[in-house]
Formats: sequence, C-alpha cells, structure tokens
Amino acid sequence: MPAGQTTPFQCPATVVKDWDDTQPILEPTYVRGVPQKDAWGQVMGFRADDSSYYIRSGGKGGVFEADT
Repeated sequence: MPAGQTTPFQCPATVVKDWDDTQPILEPTYVRGVPQKDAWGQVMGFRADDSSYYIRSGGKGGVFEADT
C-alpha cells in the first residue's frame, strides 16, 4: 500500500467485549500497539460496532461518561 494511504476499518462480525477481543483485530494492521492503560494508569475502555471502534480513557478518576 502506498505511503499515506489508509486501510478501511472493517470490524469482524464477532462481539468485542474487552482488550483480549480487541487486540488481535487492531494490531498490527490499524495500530502498532493498542494502549491498555492511560497516562494515569487506569485501564482503557474498548468498544466496537459494525463500522467503528473506540478506545477511550476515563481520565484521572477512571470514570467513563455515557457511551458516545
């Protein structure tokens, strides 16, 4: 693939529940290494649907707001 060109994300029909489900889907095709913890040492949140994936941080307090 030429430099600067991206591969469209296609989430498999499997259900992504946690890090163990997410890692093999994303690495190394879409990201070299998916972070498991944020800058505060809190566990990152992972979610995916048919066309998108979300990796998010709960911030310093580790609290996630409503799914957006």
